[in-house]
Amino acid sequence: MIHLLSVGPELTLKQLSKLSRRYAMTGGYELSLEEGLSTEDLSVLIERYIPVLEEYDKEEARYHSSNAYRILNLVSKHPQLSESQEAQLSSYLLELRDPASE
Repeated sequence: MIHLLSVGPELTLKQLSKLSRRYAMTGGYELSLEEGLSTEDLSVLIERYIPVLEEYDKEEARYHSSNAYRILNLVSKHPQLSESQEAQLSSYLLELRDPASE
């Protein structure tokens, strides 16, 4: 059975790690963002998961398959995302990078 793990500002890194390991052993999991997140909630998620993502080398597969990358990718597609938040995420997510700048 595939589980759905909803991520919001209340979910700590430790809780995410524990739940994702448990769900991975029992059929897998998908990540989603909680409903009704505000711009402030998105800022909390960005500030929480960018430092985690910075621990990985961008060239490694672990970078793109990490929970932090997957969560930030979901945040980048959220309708409440501000332009400044999008700019903050752009250097971390391939989907937001401008190919002309590389």
